[in-house]
Amino acid sequence: YTTLFRSILLFIFLSIYVAANKKSIIKEVTDEIGKKINGKVSIGSIDVSLLETFPEASVVLHNVLVTDTLFEKHHHPFFKAEAVYLGTNISQLIRQNFVVTTLKIEKGSVYLYTDSSGYTDAYLMKPKSNPVRSAGKATAHAQNSLKFIILSNVAITVDDQKHKHLYDGLVKNMRVKLNDNDQETTFDMKAALLVYSVAFFIPNGTFLQGKTFEGDFDCKLDKKLQKLRFDSINVKIGDHRFNITASFDLIPPDPQFSLRLHTRKISYEFAKSLLTTKIANALSFAKVDQPVDADALIGGSLSGGDPLIRAYWNMGHTRLNTPFLDFEDATFAGFYTNEVQAGQPRRDPNSKIDISNFSAKWKGLPVASNNISIVNLSKPLLICDLNSSFPLVQLNELIGGNSIKLQSGDGTIDVNYKGPLEKNNNTNSFVNGTVSFINGTVLFVPRAVELKNVNGKLEF
Repeated sequence: YTTLFRSILLFIFLSIYVAANKKSIIKEVTDEIGKKINGKVSIGSIDVSLLETFPEASVVLHNVLVTDTLFEKHHHPFFKAEAVYLGTNISQLIRQNFVVTTLKIEKGSVYLYTDSSGYTDAYLMKPKSNPVRSAGKATAHAQNSLKFIILSNVAITVDDQKHKHLYDGLVKNMRVKLNDNDQETTFDMKAALLVYSVAFFIPNGTFLQGKTFEGDFDCKLDKKLQKLRFDSINVKIGDHRFNITASFDLIPPDPQFSLRLHTRKISYEFAKSLLTTKIANALSFAKVDQPVDADALIGGSLSGGDPLIRAYWNMGHTRLNTPFLDFEDATFAGFYTNEVQAGQPRRDPNSKIDISNFSAKWKGLPVASNNISIVNLSKPLLICDLNSSFPLVQLNELIGGNSIKLQSGDGTIDVNYKGPLEKNNNTNSFVNGTVSFINGTVLFVPRAVELKNVNGKLEF
């Protein structure tokens, strides 16, 4: 009780002090932030709070705005927030030893903007160099003092007009616990986000649009190797679980990243909703009624350019409906890449979807395919083959009627197709194939005439 009473007294004293000296404190804090940030800083008002970061006290900055030198031209503030809480120990604050241990931001935004000429406000992220430094221990203490970062309803946007990237989302809630030492910094994170856009190239569309992202995981920054990583973390995108492993090599001049995702038993329709509209439309030529298992590898440069994307999925024993044929008990594997030809831009014209190990039944006949591909997703073109081997008696139900009855023998069908998925007609689509029959026995029922050793091939 004595400690609590003392803290309350200190808090009351601090509140009176802040109320009496608001103007000078705002100027002092603004100047101090301005010494560290290469931008224009403004603070609306200042206050103290004991509840937001209890048991610590908080210096509360209201209506904080940080802008770059060209703000009047592009009108994108680098940072703004209704409230920024700087948590610190009360007794240290009274002794004018202001060390921030908790940073909380409410109802704010961070906007990293690059215009078409390449100018960017990202330079504001680099702190000003300070030629006058304290002793080594004091500096280390200041660097390691921050223990918690809390974000609530903070929008984060990376808008790159030069390379046509747009990464945009809302951090609904995020709590980060930091553990810092000389070798590494560990981040214990619990986050809930709403994704607006993950567009590696805006004309190609966006991934994860409108999807929620939730996770509780750790990641580590190796200071010597300059590598940030997290291994096999479990997250939820929408209502579905994913496992993610990622690595970020931060060494300049060309930092790289790699990302691996896998999930099991995901709805085909939901999986398509995570993709760009063009990829989803290409996959929509087929409808299935069973979930899929999927994996994806994404990697590339953090400095710009389109990342390499490779996705794999497996489907088993599903009903498959297409604009051409409907299949039962279909099993197949799928693959997507945005780099058909290495060295070419990783965009829709250089993308394709491959289907392999396809087997199914059509009208009771077993069918298989060695090649099903959709190429050039800017103007999707379907290339495929289908083949089937079967006893001729299985055609009786398909042929129908009572005049001809196939009694024995074997048949095969081989078909090759090439044509666009959209605006398909008889001038831009090609179908070639053969129908063969061997050692057939055919009964002409009205005359009871039986033909034996029937062999032949139809080509079309």
